[in-house]
Amino acid sequence: MKDYFSPLGVKYEASNHQVWPSLPICQYLVGTPWNDTALAAVSSTRPSSIRVVRHDGEIKDNGSMWRVTVFLDHLGLISNVEQEVVVDAPEGVANGHEFCRRLEKYPHWPADSF
Repeated sequence: MKDYFSPLGVKYEASNHQVWPSLPICQYLVGTPWNDTALAAVSSTRPSSIRVVRHDGEIKDNGSMWRVTVFLDHLGLISNVEQEVVVDAPEGVANGHEFCRRLEKYPHWPADSF
């Protein structure tokens, strides 16, 4: 991780424990069709690949770092967009799922992100 400093110049000390969560991104696309504009917006996150899952499609449990998954509802509109990432885990967080559960406490975390 790069060196990060607080506004008071205190260096951020990264955890030595990393986890691999899928975090919601591009939430401004929710409710819009999957088209060239949405593809361009998703591409701006520099994903390793893009996976599109229809409402009745199955998701295989095969992680791929930096991959973006676009979920479509029964009308073909985007219901969620997530990117698989690696983060330095806060104290007491054992895995990516626990990290996302902790983020649920933030007021703008999407309610239907899982």
